[in-house]
Amino acid sequence: ERIYLGDGRPSGPVPWFLDGWALPEQELLMMPGYQPDKENDLAEITALIAAAGGPDSIQDIPLVIADIFEGAFAGIGQSVANMIERNTGLTVDTEFLSYAEIREQLASGTLPAWFGWGHTPLSADPTDYFRRTTHSEGVENFGRYANPDVDSLIEDMQSTIGADERRDQAHEIQQILLEDAFWIQNVTNGIQLGLHRPYLHVPSAALDFAWSGHHLDKLWLDETHADYPPDRGLAEPAARPVDPNAAVGPQPVTSDEEAGDGATGAAE
Repeated sequence: ERIYLGDGRPSGPVPWFLDGWALPEQELLMMPGYQPDKENDLAEITALIAAAGGPDSIQDIPLVIADIFEGAFAGIGQSVANMIERNTGLTVDTEFLSYAEIREQLASGTLPAWFGWGHTPLSADPTDYFRRTTHSEGVENFGRYANPDVDSLIEDMQSTIGADERRDQAHEIQQILLEDAFWIQNVTNGIQLGLHRPYLHVPSAALDFAWSGHHLDKLWLDETHADYPPDRGLAEPAARPVDPNAAVGPQPVTSDEEAGDGATGAAE
């Protein structure tokens, strides 16, 4: 709510806006970590920490935060650390790294828990997304996650024609991932927050595939909105040539006469 101002929903491994492929919100809200009443989760966490010897016997928990994420949402790293510390009694040691450094540590297997932006499926059907990030041989499986049952389901998805059947397989994969220690977990997903609030009005179809690039011609800007900055000035459009197909820069010689003129001029 704080980050996305209502433009997000609880998400499983497939984000909420991929309707039909994502786990239904009501199903998510019955699972550990998603339940509105956190007492059951907190009781389990407390028991696990006690079994490990209590907070004092556990070293500081390292948490890497993507610096660009902290830059966009200043203080979010401390908010996450405070939430963990308040509910567990543990101490969180935060560190801010660039995505280049995060990627290097992922590749070397030295990255601890980290918090920041990750990519979402590039299409409504997450089959290829699962194959890249979740299959044990996936080219973007940087967390080295491996589960033979998930591998088998993904391979079945790739050869299944019926969309309804693939959706069922996608739900089954996500249920396993949420029970497993899958390396990517969505917190929530906002949709182009910077564009949508509060002046830019978008058609409902703009969110069909999470991006609104193919609907940009239907957007409109409300400069009369009460929150529109009165001193905001929009840049003047760049000047365009009268003929957009006009040649630019030196042109090739097209006749011997022009070539001769050019030679003479250069000699003079």
